[in-house]
Amino acid sequence: MGGLILFVWQFLSFAMLNLHGSASEHTPLQDPILERLAELELEEGMYALGTLAQEDYQDPVKVEAYLAEQDGQPWAILNYHKEWSSDMTPNLVRSLIMNLLIAFGLFWLFGKVAAQNKLTNVAIAVVIGLLAFAYHPYSQFIWFKAPDIWAHLLDSLLPFAVLGFLAPTSE
Repeated sequence: MGGLILFVWQFLSFAMLNLHGSASEHTPLQDPILERLAELELEEGMYALGTLAQEDYQDPVKVEAYLAEQDGQPWAILNYHKEWSSDMTPNLVRSLIMNLLIAFGLFWLFGKVAAQNKLTNVAIAVVIGLLAFAYHPYSQFIWFKAPDIWAHLLDSLLPFAVLGFLAPTSE
């Protein structure tokens, strides 16, 4: 049941409530941008635009010059795919499996802790959610300024608190 709660929350957060909508805004310039990327024959992948080539970081002169000229300039993160697929089945299956494993692990921990009451379970679950939030989405936000950071925080708190409330206690 816990895995289904997490799975449903993700659907609500990313689709129905669209809490993460700010991370995938539409631009009316999308067609010319995508056409140009296709013309460039860019390989699929994620790119940090406005940075040095990895090998140039070994040269202190190039790094210093780059830092001087790049300060205040635009930059972007590009996640490029050559083909769109509307088949969400593999992603949904992987997400469901991962959510089931997360809930299993969380309830396994609750069984080991033998919490005395619901409030302790909720606190444990929220701390675990906050640790996960701090480790990944917030660490990414520090460097890449993802606009949906508050939605990620809510995703790390609300469903975990619900699972903590549902966890058995020794009462």
